[in-house]
Amino acid sequence: MGLLGKRFSSKSRLSLIDEFKGAEPSVTEGGRLSRSNTLRQQHLQEQESLRITIQQHEIKIQEQEHNVNDLTNTIERMKNEEELLHSQVWTFSDQLSKAKADADNLRTQVTTFEEQTRNLNWQYQVASISMNDLKGACNEKDEELSARSNTIHVLSGHNQQLQRRVAHLERIVSSTSQNSGTDMQTFFDHYAEMENAHKDLSSRVETDIQERLELREAFEAMECENASLKTVIEELQKDTSGLEMCQPQTLRSLLTMRLVDQALIISEDGTPSQNHNWSPTGLSQSSLDTKCSPAEIQELAKLLPTGPDYVHFYKKMSLDICTVCTKPKFKLKSEPRQNFLSSKWLNEYLGKTRYFTCCYEQVCKDCFTKHILETLKSNWWYKLGTLQWFSCPREGCEESLGIRCEADLEICLERSCDTVAVDHVKMYVKAMAFRQALEALEPKPNDETLRKAAELTKHLVEANRMHSLFDPRFDPAMVDETGCIPEFSTGTIYNAVIDNSSSPVPLFLRFIRRQTQSTCCMVCSKTMFEIDYGTVETWKAACTGFDGSWMWNILVFPTSETQHCDHDFEVCRACTAEHLRGALVSGGPSACDTLSCPQCNRVLSYQEIHQLADTETVAKYEKFMLQTFLSKDPNFRWCLSPLCETGQLYQTPPRNAKTSCEECNYEMCFKHEMPWHEGLTCDEYDSVRDHGDPSYGETQEWIRTNTKPCPGCQVGIQKGEACFHMTCSQCNHEFCWQCLANWTEIRANGQEGHAEGCFFRTNDVRPTGLRGENLEEALQARNG
Repeated sequence: MGLLGKRFSSKSRLSLIDEFKGAEPSVTEGGRLSRSNTLRQQHLQEQESLRITIQQHEIKIQEQEHNVNDLTNTIERMKNEEELLHSQVWTFSDQLSKAKADADNLRTQVTTFEEQTRNLNWQYQVASISMNDLKGACNEKDEELSARSNTIHVLSGHNQQLQRRVAHLERIVSSTSQNSGTDMQTFFDHYAEMENAHKDLSSRVETDIQERLELREAFEAMECENASLKTVIEELQKDTSGLEMCQPQTLRSLLTMRLVDQALIISEDGTPSQNHNWSPTGLSQSSLDTKCSPAEIQELAKLLPTGPDYVHFYKKMSLDICTVCTKPKFKLKSEPRQNFLSSKWLNEYLGKTRYFTCCYEQVCKDCFTKHILETLKSNWWYKLGTLQWFSCPREGCEESLGIRCEADLEICLERSCDTVAVDHVKMYVKAMAFRQALEALEPKPNDETLRKAAELTKHLVEANRMHSLFDPRFDPAMVDETGCIPEFSTGTIYNAVIDNSSSPVPLFLRFIRRQTQSTCCMVCSKTMFEIDYGTVETWKAACTGFDGSWMWNILVFPTSETQHCDHDFEVCRACTAEHLRGALVSGGPSACDTLSCPQCNRVLSYQEIHQLADTETVAKYEKFMLQTFLSKDPNFRWCLSPLCETGQLYQTPPRNAKTSCEECNYEMCFKHEMPWHEGLTCDEYDSVRDHGDPSYGETQEWIRTNTKPCPGCQVGIQKGEACFHMTCSQCNHEFCWQCLANWTEIRANGQEGHAEGCFFRTNDVRPTGLRGENLEEALQARNG
């Protein structure tokens, strides 16, 4: 085992192996030959194991040599990186020194610019005075030139008069030239003198005009120079204001300059500075961007730590740009097992929490808190069906915040953002109630509908026609019988039909502003508070961009926009709609032209009925109007079944006169407009009818027995199993089936209103009290 502790070279190892191989047994030992063979075998085995052990050690030695080489390379690389870091530190120090020198140069430039600004202001004032003097001189020249122009005008008039006189004298001279040669010469001399004087005066006027033009050009040049001076002064003022920003005016700028200054400080002994616990006494994060006076800046500078002991503290600080507000905000690198009071105050970023895991290093606390509040106020409409509806504040990020309940919101705001979360939690509870109400709608609103609903609600709130959905007046304040405060109620959701929207827009009616005075409906006697819409015009203006029938349908009482009556509206919309529904049900198609106002009985127009009636009544009204219109067509036939109120329109008369109602399959004859004559064709029916066939008589007898003509329109009516008070479905005439007396007379006079011989005239039984196809069956059913 002693061989294992040594390190053999490859040569020595081979020689040792050869020795083991070349060892021969001694012949002289005789009896020990077998034993020596055994020992030889053992030596060979030990030799082989030793060989294997040596090979393993060689492999380990090679690995160790490789690791040593790697370690040597790593040390060399670290030395290079250290030298590079040292060079970068010195470069950064040089840059900071240069930045300080640049700051000093900027301060010098500010002083120079201020001096230049004062000089330019002085030059501008001098130029203004010179300009005023020049304006006065120009005005004097204008007055002088105006006077000279007037003089020239007068002289021109005199010149024309003289020319006229000269022409006249020339004519005279031509006739008397022989006798007055001397006078003529004198006249011409005088004329020449006047012409020379006129030329002198003209040249003087031209000179004055030229001087005036030169003065005007000089004045315009002075104005251009003045404008350029103004521009230069404004640019210098802008440059000066920009340079003044280099001076610290806020705590943030002071901390930034202190951060730069501390980066240049190196410990005297070259050892790293120690961590000092600095408490920001008298400072708060809200005061970082408050503008301060120079005296206040000096006081704040005394509070901030400085010196070599705080180099490490400032190295932990950095200025990062928030991706939301694009403003530089302070960030402190956290270190294990250290709890600086200043860290929480200076660190304006949230850091990674379970509520914010995506962009926490790019969004500051202020922007995060503002985003939470904005989402609670106006962005809760979206992402229905999920608990994580708070999106990331950074634009472009599609991740959601980990806020799932009010407890998450409270912890996130109070622990991470240092914000009192009581009001925010109340808003969150209300927002969740609104979201649950929207999720319960069928069909569920899509994103475009929800966006339109949010815009409509915001528009009405801004127009002062709706309270904020988070108004505290709607909070449940009173406890119930169990001692608990009831849950917040969102009220009724009205699906508003807007003209430019493909689907109804949800609107929370509870928050619409109401009038302070109530109104009582004269029909249902309910006391109600109308929506505070002002006037029709102001309500239209408040709903601009969201026009539709909803504007009038949500009102409690009709308005002049929906009902064109002259009186005050004292019947609510619900009672008005019920009045129209009842009139259509009892009157049938004939009532379409007589639907009237429940107050003044004025017949309502087509548009008014559409605005006042409910959806089902409008559909029935449209159906009856169509049937009334079609009944005037010769190819239209009503169903003759007493239990059916439909009809059919044929494009052409059918070849087979036997038709059936598509609604109830009742068979009729198209040609004779009667129930189908079973077993007879139309020709056979005509022949039987014309020649007195018994079947024709039976038919007529059946008609006489089972039908009666309406006293109003003479249309045949067949009585069913109902009472004896009849109402014609064609003309709406009411009468007694037994005696055909007008029901109006019966209502007014009682039994005396029936015709003579009528059963109901002499018996104390009312027509509405008996039911049956005829009087005998009705009496039997009653008696028995």
